[in-house]
Amino acid sequence: MKTIYFAFLLCCTLPLSAQYSVSGNLKNNQGEIVEFANIVLYEVAGDKLVKGVTTDASGNFIIEKIKSGEFYLKAMMLGYTDFQSEVFTLNENNTSHKVDLAIEPEAQTLDAVEVVAKVPLLEQRADRMVVNVAKSLTSVSGSLMEIMKKVPGMLVVNGRLSMAGNGNPTILIDGRTTQYMDIQSMLREMPGDNIERIEVIHQPGAEFEASGNGPIINSAQEEVNRASEGN
Repeated sequence: MKTIYFAFLLCCTLPLSAQYSVSGNLKNNQGEIVEFANIVLYEVAGDKLVKGVTTDASGNFIIEKIKSGEFYLKAMMLGYTDFQSEVFTLNENNTSHKVDLAIEPEAQTLDAVEVVAKVPLLEQRADRMVVNVAKSLTSVSGSLMEIMKKVPGMLVVNGRLSMAGNGNPTILIDGRTTQYMDIQSMLREMPGDNIERIEVIHQPGAEFEASGNGPIINSAQEEVNRASEGN
């Protein structure tokens, strides 16, 4: 009798605790794989950010452990315009959703560009990922916060920058802590075209003036800006 009762409770509980998933692939309009792009899941009700992941080396992504509801996806990557998917529903009749996304390069606004050496947008090093913002050859408009939203693994929740799976990272400018009392306000106010590169450092070394053992986001300003500040 106890066994039957337990089985009955289990059947009643499963639908309440069911969790769903969404997966897919991201390419550009030329059919080329886009890796390390941010894929962010939003709930339609209130445009609430639910979870975010990055695409792998094959452009694939998967977001798991999602509750039922109506959702849409956003794909974001430096050098590309943001893409928003159509709304889809996850429930007991549709436990997993698969969608392929495509993003288009941003329109280039530079009148003339002399390319001396091709610098990749992303550089994966032993202890960090380097995003060469100034070398993307596309317009970098808006604030530093707007750029951060397109850096792999970065999320902006309620106007504050966080890192998927790691919470709030330490944010540095040119390897140093900032004098601003509110770093989030600084990110919203600093022009994005001041930044040469952004480093996502998972294993911080002793050269960084940061407390704690968590990840570090270091924004390096362009040499011309640092030189003018020193005068």
